[in-house]
Amino acid sequence: MARSRILELICVYDSHKTFVTQFNELFKKQSFSKPCALSLLTTRGDAPCSDWQSFVRTFPTAVHCRRINTAGHDLYYLIRNKTPCVVARCTHHHTVMLLTSNDLLACRGDIDLFRARLSRAIQQKFLQL
Repeated sequence: MARSRILELICVYDSHKTFVTQFNELFKKQSFSKPCALSLLTTRGDAPCSDWQSFVRTFPTAVHCRRINTAGHDLYYLIRNKTPCVVARCTHHHTVMLLTSNDLLACRGDIDLFRARLSRAIQQKFLQL
């Protein structure tokens, strides 16, 4: 059986896109509340993180970030109650969970840890880029 190839990486935030949730996320980063683990990787304050932008430019497939309400109905049952997360849309019409919220939290906002965990997950799921 041929290995599935990753066509697209989808990073899903655990909030809806509204002004209130964006303000709350910024507040969580500045306080003792637990911020979204994906936001720690992708943004610094309210601006995109340069390390994240570099990752997106150099990753071999398309990388898209979505809020849970814009991720699409086809992903709903896979990501429900599991956000933030990273999933891969692959050949052979299937979608695979690569990183859970615990995996993202373990990265502690470090893009190099994220790359290492992502590479390991891709190998463990027998996927190819």
